Amino acid sequence: MTDLLPPDQIATNIRKTLDADIKSYRNFGVFWYFIKAFLKRHYDRDQMPILGPFEQPDVVARMPAYESAADALHDALLTWRANWENNMGSATSIGPDDEPVTLFDEDVGV
Repeated sequence: MTDLLPPDQIATNIRKTLDADIKSYRNFGVFWYFIKAFLKRHYDRDQMPILGPFEQPDVVARMPAYESAADALHDALLTWRANWENNMGSATSIGPDDEPVTLFDEDVGV
């Protein structure tokens, strides 16, 4: 695995990206709710209103298991980039099981 930036910097970068284009949360695919939990360790709902309790259990269940949060975060960032390049913000992407994943987070609203 490649070395990652410090978690605070990653959270800041994700927040800036989401502030610029809220629909980009979809690029995380099955990792979105992991990322949402990660962001909740750095921000509260007053700072980021999208950090509510909503989850799609079927999407959460499709995220692969990892030995470390750092490995999961690494793959989440790689997934975001691949979806940014290939899906252009579509609500549907391809999951790690090669099946479609459709995200709609009620806390985000799109």
